[in-house]
Amino acid sequence: MSRLELRTPNQAQLVVEGLYKDLERRIESSPPGLCPVDMSRAFLEICHAQSCGKCVPCRVGLGQLKNLITDVLDGKATIRTLTAIEETAKSIMESADCAIGYEAANMVYKGAIGFKDDYVEHIMYHRCLSTLKQPVPCVSRCPARVDIPGYIALVREGRYEDAIRLIRKDNPFPTTCGFICEHPCEALCRRNMIDDAVNIRGLKRMAADAAGYVAPPACAESTGKNIAVVGGGILQGSFIVTLFTCVRLILNSLVMDKVHTAYTYTALNIFTTSGENISKEILDTLNRGCTIFKGTGAYTHQEHTELYCVLSTYEVDKAISIIKKYDDHAFVVIAPIKKVSGNFIKKTIV
Repeated sequence: MSRLELRTPNQAQLVVEGLYKDLERRIESSPPGLCPVDMSRAFLEICHAQSCGKCVPCRVGLGQLKNLITDVLDGKATIRTLTAIEETAKSIMESADCAIGYEAANMVYKGAIGFKDDYVEHIMYHRCLSTLKQPVPCVSRCPARVDIPGYIALVREGRYEDAIRLIRKDNPFPTTCGFICEHPCEALCRRNMIDDAVNIRGLKRMAADAAGYVAPPACAESTGKNIAVVGGGILQGSFIVTLFTCVRLILNSLVMDKVHTAYTYTALNIFTTSGENISKEILDTLNRGCTIFKGTGAYTHQEHTELYCVLSTYEVDKAISIIKKYDDHAFVVIAPIKKVSGNFIKKTIV
C-alpha cells in the first residue's frame, strides 16, 4: 500500500492559482473589439510558459512564433512575415510532442487564415481594424443598443427621470424590461474582471420605480404607415404600432402559468401536534379538506395527528406557510399525484 501524502501549497502556488482565477474571469468577460492578433500573441505566451521545454518545436518554435507576431504588432513585418507565421505554425503542429505545442500552433495557424485582414492591416497600415470601431461591451450586447453607461451615471447622480428619458431613446419599455429583460449586457460587464457584473437590469428597474410617471416624448407627424411588432422591436418615428408581443407576454405570465400549475396535484402528509388548527385554516384559506388520523410516534411515544390532503401544486407554498404558522417542527411529506378522480374540483384559480 502506497503512502498517502498531502502537500500544503506554498505561497507561490497560492498566488499562481489566484492568477489563474483572475485570468478566467477576464476571459469570460472579454469584450468585443479586442485585437485578434494581440490576443493570439497573449495566448501563445501562456502556452509557451506552460511548455515543459523538452522538445524543440515547443521550446524554440513557439518563441519564434511569438517574435514574428510581435513584429507584426510593432509595425516591423512584411507580407513575407505572414507567410513565415503560417509555415512555422504548421511545422510545429506536425512535429510537437505534446498537445500544448500543437494547440498553440493550431490557434495561430487558424488565426492567420481566419482573420488575415487584421494581420494585413497591421503590416500594411500599422493600425488595428478593431480600434477603428471600438464598441462599449455592454452596449454591444444590448439588443436595443441602449446607452447603458449613460443611464447608470444618471442613476448615480439621482437623475432618475433623465435616466428614463435616455433609455426611451432606444427602448420604449424601460419599466417592463426592468423586470423581464434577460440582461445579456451583464455577461460582458467589465466589473466581471474584479468580482461580478453590475446589476444593470436592476438599476433600470430602480430608475423606473424612483422616477414615477415620466411623460413620453411627443410623437412626430404620422407617416400613414402601420407596424406590427412581433417578438420585440423598437418604437421609432410616428407609426401606428400593434403590440402583439405585450399581449402574448401578459397571457403567458399571468394566465397560462397558473392554469398549468393549478391542475397539477400534490399530496401532503402532515405529522403535527396542531392538527385541528392547521386543518381548519387550510379549509378556510385554500378551500381544501384534510383527512385526520390520530397516532403515537414509535420513537417519541407521543401522540401526533396526521393530516392527509390533496392540493394543486400552485397552493403548496401557501399550505407550508400555514403549517409553519402553527407548528414549526411539523414533519411534511410532499408527493406528486398523476391523476385525481371524484369530487376534487377547484372552482376558481387564485
